[in-house]
Amino acid sequence: MRIPHTKFLFGCLLVGCAAGPPAEKVQTLPTTPVALAVAPAPAPVHPAKPVKLGLTMEAQPKKGTPHTVAPGEVLRTGDKMAIRVEVDQPAYVYVALVGKGTPQVLFPASDRAKAEEVLVQPGAMLRVPSVPDWFELDRNTGPENVLVYAAREPIAADVLAAHLKADADRVAAEAPPTTANAAPTGHRSGGSAPAPTSTRGVKLKHGGGSPLMMSEDGVTTTQFSYGHQ
Repeated sequence: MRIPHTKFLFGCLLVGCAAGPPAEKVQTLPTTPVALAVAPAPAPVHPAKPVKLGLTMEAQPKKGTPHTVAPGEVLRTGDKMAIRVEVDQPAYVYVALVGKGTPQVLFPASDRAKAEEVLVQPGAMLRVPSVPDWFELDRNTGPENVLVYAAREPIAADVLAAHLKADADRVAAEAPPTTANAAPTGHRSGGSAPAPTSTRGVKLKHGGGSPLMMSEDGVTTTQFSYGHQ
């Protein structure tokens, strides 16, 4: 039997309504738990480790054999000496001499305008002055102190000067009183003319220290004291 076209469309609509809307797709969760990525905890931030210094002095006496100077040992005019410095990490090193006269910077140079900052590496021995030179003790006698400063960054000239002045004042305060027959400060022993401050205590001859002091600005200081007669 032939179905009229309008009835055929009506019948299709009825069938479609009876079928209802298409079924929703439901995703099933996996039965195996999935490991979540956890970000690692940030590493703790530690303050910069201060530089540790090793300081020794070697002497070549006019009479005697070369040796390592003991703290408080007495050297004599004409003896030669050198300073050896070690660090436990890369550091900029400065060496100064404090005696009865004006403090003198021995390294990198007394004239900071011409000085070159030197980054000393751990495991390398810094000798001041470099081989084959020596410092020769002049006629300016009395207690003398080698001061070594080190920092992870170059020390500005004004900061170094402030440290050196403070240490020179401290050394002067700790010095024993001068005896009546001692040579006046600023004069060579024997009553000759005053010595230039640039060569106070030692002069460059071609051919163990105190506990470390650490300041808030990151500068480490150590001191070595010896006698000069």
